[in-house]
Amino acid sequence: MAQEIERKFLVAGDYKSAAVSSSHIVQGYICSTGGRTVRVRLRDERAYLTIKGASDDGGLSRFEWETEIPSGDARELLHLAVGALIDKHRYLVPVGRHIFEVDEFHGDNEGLVMPPKVAPVQVCIVPIQQKKEAVLEKAYELRGRLKGNFRVKVDDTDKTPGYKFAEAEMRGYPIRVEIGPKDIEAGKCVLCRRDTREKLEVALDELEEKAGELLDTIQREMLERARVHRDTHTYEARDFEEFQRIFAEKAGFVKAMWCGDQACEDLIKEKMSVTSRCMPFEQEHLSDTCVCCGKTAKKMVYWGKAY
Repeated sequence: MAQEIERKFLVAGDYKSAAVSSSHIVQGYICSTGGRTVRVRLRDERAYLTIKGASDDGGLSRFEWETEIPSGDARELLHLAVGALIDKHRYLVPVGRHIFEVDEFHGDNEGLVMPPKVAPVQVCIVPIQQKKEAVLEKAYELRGRLKGNFRVKVDDTDKTPGYKFAEAEMRGYPIRVEIGPKDIEAGKCVLCRRDTREKLEVALDELEEKAGELLDTIQREMLERARVHRDTHTYEARDFEEFQRIFAEKAGFVKAMWCGDQACEDLIKEKMSVTSRCMPFEQEHLSDTCVCCGKTAKKMVYWGKAY
């Protein structure tokens, strides 16, 4: 059993170019009871089952027991996960003598929502009534046309179309292409966006162009929505009363000044279960005094509550 020290920060700069390695992680939590949680994680081609438990230091460190399991078993267990699956890309970034793990997260209540630029599969083709003549062949043909520019797959399993649609949503494929006998006859197919679930009909001879345009649109709009969500859930507090009220009524980050004294951070954590999350490189001067003790402030800090 290993002990892990965990502290979260916001990251500025191009951390990806500085990373020494990266991995794609999909994980879900199977159960949580008695202060222990059970997690299943797929990391690239390997899979792990982990039991996590908090220590008695208020959440700074935790204990984990982990064992590797067959990836097929992990995929089955992920279907039993409580709540949405978590999808992230993890980058290992060296800073001095330390290695920092930088995670990017994406998802919604139906499963993963992957930005096209980092999605392992950007386009999933789902043949409808695939046992009918020429349907599966057409799906393979479309894959051949798209694979030069996009990461694409054909779901040619024997599952029903509804199951395949749900599977594609759970795995967060940015675009799903639906193609069936009537579509082939009409010379078109249907593109479905994972992020908004909007559908549009596209002529087969325009598929490459329209798919590229749609992926660019999804990437841009997801980034815009993420920025708006972050900004609309970040608040400012200038005294302790306002600080407490915001955390009691709202969810998100709070920007507030701090004197730099560990005792103030410990008091905030004890009273409110709120901890400092980062001190941004680009500082803002919100007030002259610490939000906790009223002494001269040194830094503006992002504060947050873990749920």
